[in-house]
Amino acid sequence: GTIRAQGDIIADNYIVSSSLTYVTTSFSDGSTKFGDTQDDTHQFTGSFSISSSANGVNIHSKYAQLQLTDDGGTDKLRIGQSGDVGYIKTSDASNDIRFRRSDNFDIMEMDMSAETTRISGSGGLKVIGDITASGDISSSGTMISSVITNESGGTINNSGGNSAFRVKGAT
Repeated sequence: GTIRAQGDIIADNYIVSSSLTYVTTSFSDGSTKFGDTQDDTHQFTGSFSISSSANGVNIHSKYAQLQLTDDGGTDKLRIGQSGDVGYIKTSDASNDIRFRRSDNFDIMEMDMSAETTRISGSGGLKVIGDITASGDISSSGTMISSVITNESGGTINNSGGNSAFRVKGAT
């Protein structure tokens, strides 16, 4: 039946339903707990918003993952942690990963099928430390270096600052 009250209803324990399918536990500090075992699944329809003044969203599981899917659920993006390795993973090799600004400009794109990474923008690429390549390094623009060293230890030094050098077909 229906229960209606004009004032407060106070209870030490509030059970929404005796069925384990719909158990909700409320605490006096405002926290809410859904479910009672780790294999419980909770589905929400519509938008889902989380606000926190502390640590944001914490996912604790053997293989912690946040999975995002498109409307059909076929393409997936997973952000996860496995041991001491964090990762971003797509559901198949044809999915790209892009780092996009708020104006929808792709500042970086990782093309998974071509196995290439493209970095755009006027700021260029700044690397602190060594760059090692197992393939060719090419440029359609200017490459600037004060010293170029080959595997045998030979160097080309541009210590004058204003001089230019060009190496073509060197072995």
